[in-house]
Amino acid sequence: MDTKNSQPEFEWIQFYQAVADKLREYQNNRTELLNAILEHSNPKFNYLRQDKFPDGSTGPLEDICPFTVLGTFNRLHLDDQAKQKTASDVARILNVNLPAPYKYYGIPVLNGANAWFFSFTKDRGQDDIEKLWKLFINALDYSGNRNAETRRNFLSSYDDALKIKLVRRKLSIGLHWARPWDFVPFDINTCGIINELGFTPSRKSYFLNGAKYLKYIEELTTQFKDINFPFRSFPELCFGKSQNNSSDDGEPELTIPKPQTTESLPFESYTIQNILDDGCFLE
Repeated sequence: MDTKNSQPEFEWIQFYQAVADKLREYQNNRTELLNAILEHSNPKFNYLRQDKFPDGSTGPLEDICPFTVLGTFNRLHLDDQAKQKTASDVARILNVNLPAPYKYYGIPVLNGANAWFFSFTKDRGQDDIEKLWKLFINALDYSGNRNAETRRNFLSSYDDALKIKLVRRKLSIGLHWARPWDFVPFDINTCGIINELGFTPSRKSYFLNGAKYLKYIEELTTQFKDINFPFRSFPELCFGKSQNNSSDDGEPELTIPKPQTTESLPFESYTIQNILDDGCFLE
């Protein structure tokens, strides 16, 4: 895997994994982590000051999950320069001694209006953020040492986290940020390219339970070994779709072959109602 990290289009992976590793250390010290972020001068962190409480008041977040921290530099409206600046600031807070990427092709992003992995405090389950931390830790453990115990822990925590209000497809995206080689994201771009290849994830794919999610990953991983399959990893898969969508800076387009043996169903359209279903904060 390290040799792949050295390829220019995948240099971001080492940084993202290093940030995830450092975040792990804050599972039981979230106040220090959150305070360091909120006290930073970067205005891109200001959206973390917009929580809503049961008494009708508003204010900064009082707790945070690791996926939301990773999301600070993976939001749709940020250009690459803003992503790099924000990622660098997060790295300094966490003492990550690696330069932030300067290109972000193929990395799934969150809608800027729905960039938390949990709801406002007034709507949030009491253990929602704890569940997200548990999934994050178990995902790192499973990635580093795949055995019956780490698999069981991952499946259990994934299913628990999937019950969190409005988290939906973001779970798979956050897992991909933390361990890009091991977890497939169900963002719109990646679902589109997988659909073209005949795997046909519908818009409801992000409701898959943990067992079905891992099975989906295993099926794709098997395909990566097929000489006729155009991709060899999840980062390549995501990067290929990004190249397809990139024309402004002259990046080459990638032709995705239609599958020969699997009927490809049409990918569901994404409407305003779908956006509302995904939990954008439209209040």
